[in-house]
Amino acid sequence: MRKFRPISRKITFAILIPLSILLSITLLFSRWSVSDQVRTRIDQDITRRMNELELLATTGINPSTGDPFQNSDSLLETFLSRRIARENETMFGTIDSIVTFRSLGNQTLRPDKDKAFLEIVNSEIIPKLDTYYSNDGELRYGVVPIIGLDQRVGRLVIVTNVDADLAATNELFRNLAIGLIAFFGLTGIVLSYIVKRNLSPISELTTAAQNVSKDNFIRQIDFETTSVDDEITQLGLEFNNMLSRLEISFADQQRFIDDAGHELRTPLTILKGHLELLQQEIPNSPSMQIIEDEINRMARLVQDLQSLTKATQPNFIRIDEFASDVFIKEVQEKAQSIHTNSIELESFESKQVFGDKQRLTQAMLQLIENAVKYSPANSVITIGLSFRGRDLMIYVKDEGVGISSEAKEQVFSRFYQVDNTHSTRDVGGVGLGLAIVKAIVDGHKGSVSIVDNYPRGSVFEITIPQEARLA
Repeated sequence: MRKFRPISRKITFAILIPLSILLSITLLFSRWSVSDQVRTRIDQDITRRMNELELLATTGINPSTGDPFQNSDSLLETFLSRRIARENETMFGTIDSIVTFRSLGNQTLRPDKDKAFLEIVNSEIIPKLDTYYSNDGELRYGVVPIIGLDQRVGRLVIVTNVDADLAATNELFRNLAIGLIAFFGLTGIVLSYIVKRNLSPISELTTAAQNVSKDNFIRQIDFETTSVDDEITQLGLEFNNMLSRLEISFADQQRFIDDAGHELRTPLTILKGHLELLQQEIPNSPSMQIIEDEINRMARLVQDLQSLTKATQPNFIRIDEFASDVFIKEVQEKAQSIHTNSIELESFESKQVFGDKQRLTQAMLQLIENAVKYSPANSVITIGLSFRGRDLMIYVKDEGVGISSEAKEQVFSRFYQVDNTHSTRDVGGVGLGLAIVKAIVDGHKGSVSIVDNYPRGSVFEITIPQEARLA
């Protein structure tokens, strides 16, 4: 049986998945936007300090001499002494590639001790803003060469640890992501509850439909939808109306078949009695033989219809315990006494099983009769019994004409008959035998299947579950 997923779960996921995607995209975009703003601010701060140095070099006055700056040492010393590096930032100066001055403030960020970094900044001859990756993380730096004040070359280096500046932002969005996950979980629980509560009438409707299938319309369904006033309520009410109509129609059908069966049996009995008298007066008449065959066929039809009618009753199957070996041997003896074909018992096991012994015997005899009809007169019909796990499996094998794949899907339908043009016998019947077998198996909550019997014929297999004693 195909496994279905609850519609409440589907609706919950249909809401949560787009919402989660939208919020996740929003969160990622916001993080990128904030990070970009932090990087822009870092670049602006570094650029501003680089411009301040250039302005001091061109218009500034050396506080020690009262004259414009004449050398790089005094310019760098004056600039760095008047500024305190903010958190995650440092500034230092070099004279002829040697670090000579550091700003006050951050004492943990020391790119001035990184030889590879110093080689890069000391090679610059024009102002530059760039990025360097070190053990401390991503560093954004600016370099301002000081050339022309004296014979030496000075450089101002401004460095900001981008990773450290973004740490607070990353922590914020990490917490937001955790909160978002918790929000999704809580929303999913609440949403699932709300959806399930509003769709509970559908669950009741499903249970009702399953019970109808189980009890064959015998009991009325009590469908409660007073808590909901919408299309689902209307669906429930229409379902009840449909069920009422089906129950009435089904009851009328059963009553018609019962009444017709009872009414037809009496005239058929009378006809058969008078036919026997006529056959004594006119022996060996072909017409009399045809009439007798048709009367017998009609009597069988009435009997089969009444059997199918009983199959819809709750007490059609009566579960009891019986021995599997005794059952299959009795089936063989009864079948052999009826048919001229050899009925052989292939295999069996001796266990106590649960089922309706009489109905299962009826099903097996019907399958054997069906096998005989479609098999040669001298062929062997084989029956057997085994267990698949705990389930009882009984089967009938024949050496007949076989059944096509198309016919296998319809052969258990009422009034369906397999094409018998290749059969050597007059199969007769009205196509209700296998429908009765299917009704008996369904009453046991079992299954019946058809497989090919190589090299010739078919195998009908009946599986009767033994779990929970078919309760």
